[in-house]
Amino acid sequence: MTEVLLTSEAFVKSVTNVSDNLAGKYILPSIREAQDQGLKGILGDSLLSKVKELYRTNSLEGKYKEMVERCQYYLAYAAIVEVTNKVS
Repeated sequence: MTEVLLTSEAFVKSVTNVSDNLAGKYILPSIREAQDQGLKGILGDSLLSKVKELYRTNSLEGKYKEMVERCQYYLAYAAIVEVTNKVS
């Protein structure tokens, strides 16, 4: 199954004070953890799975699209919390 990340490394770097020099090998696993642990606890398994499937098939629209847009900042800041443990 294809891995689906609802935010990107570029977005995380653009909205946080993380250095542009921080490698994606630290940020991407942190995004994955923020999404699959933190966001799953907020949205639940079923809704997160549905949103990831809609995102993967490029058919995200309406209330689901709005929800993902609202989750972007949560994912960015949760990823930064996770990345702090990895790089220190």
